[in-house]
Amino acid sequence: PRVLLVIGSVTGLLILTRLQEVLFLIPVGIYLWFKRRSSILTVGGIVFVLCSPLLLIWLYLYGSPLPVSYAKTWLAGGFWGSLFHPINGLFTRTPLLLLVFLGVKKFFKEQSLIFRLMFLVFFMQVVLLASYGGWMAAAYGGRMYISSLPFFAVLLAYILKIIKEKWSLKMAIG
Repeated sequence: PRVLLVIGSVTGLLILTRLQEVLFLIPVGIYLWFKRRSSILTVGGIVFVLCSPLLLIWLYLYGSPLPVSYAKTWLAGGFWGSLFHPINGLFTRTPLLLLVFLGVKKFFKEQSLIFRLMFLVFFMQVVLLASYGGWMAAAYGGRMYISSLPFFAVLLAYILKIIKEKWSLKMAIG
């Protein structure tokens, strides 16, 4: 029960922090489906309880519990724009994030399910942000991908692990 409370609470708080984090319900649901199928309703209930004040406020203010629609400008800025736009693209602003994909093979080999779920979140964010077009504003850029940074950090750790194994710890750190 404690683990379910943590999973539901973290997911609910993510959604309250930034609406696009509702995407985390998908990998959480997939994980629970394969690991603890009977727990899906419990975690969903916890998320709903945490998010219900926001939904009620939106219902009161806007007449709808979900007034924001990311999908209304579907692919307005182009699918690849949020990743490779010359000014605001995720990988053009922070090319190191593109290089960390060199660690994919080792990470996938050792943690296949975790990799798939983390990549799923990243891919869903790419689709969502490309459809929203919000990344095109100067204030956005890679900031909208902040929830995917743990994925990139893990891949970077695997690259450093590969460097350490092939050469030395000194080379990995330096």
